Amino acid sequence: VATCLPASGSTFALGSTVVTCTASDAAGNAASPVSFNVQVVDTTPPVIDPVADIAVVSESGSQAVVEYATPNAIDLVDGPVPVSCSPSSGSSFGMGDTTVTCQAEDSRGNQASRSFTVTVSYHFAGFFKPVENGKTNAVRAGSAIPLKFSLGGNQGLDIFAPGHPRSTVMACTGSTGEEVAETVTAGNSSLNYDATLDQYVYVWKSERSWRGCRLLTVKLKDGSVHTAMFEFR
Repeated sequence: VATCLPASGSTFALGSTVVTCTASDAAGNAASPVSFNVQVVDTTPPVIDPVADIAVVSESGSQAVVEYATPNAIDLVDGPVPVSCSPSSGSSFGMGDTTVTCQAEDSRGNQASRSFTVTVSYHFAGFFKPVENGKTNAVRAGSAIPLKFSLGGNQGLDIFAPGHPRSTVMACTGSTGEEVAETVTAGNSSLNYDATLDQYVYVWKSERSWRGCRLLTVKLKDGSVHTAMFEFR
């Protein structure tokens, strides 16, 4: 019977270990030792702690500076290992969703990554007078309607998603409010910001040919969608 050292079932360290086996017969004749290598390789990546998604409201400039705690990472062999995240904590995040990816690597090149989402949104609280929320606003076809709203500060004028605002024909249903008396003279639709009132004014130029009801859809750069209903007379 051969005897090997380290014995089968032993715990082997990382790297290469030589196992030597010997044997002797009853008369004491010894065989030439036989050796082989056991190679233990670390293929286990570090484990990065999970990070909860973050939601913040932009205060100005259609962006927000976001601070977050860099997560910890533990490796089975190395123990704690450094973690780097991109975009880094303290960066300026644009409107909508941004994926933050955190990565860690152990001393043997095993890599791990974990992601979370930072969502930046506007503080939108509905449209102001003369437009009524939840009702069909009566207007004269061809008039220019001031659509007023606030986003919680001056976010710049690049606040709309591509292709918005836009209107579509809709069935006339629900209660109709009083006719919108506050209209303006305008050749085209336009957007302005009133710093004194902290209000945006989107002047919506309607067509004289419009009759019936239309839904005005305003999609902002943060992905939120807001609507107002109108009946043109």
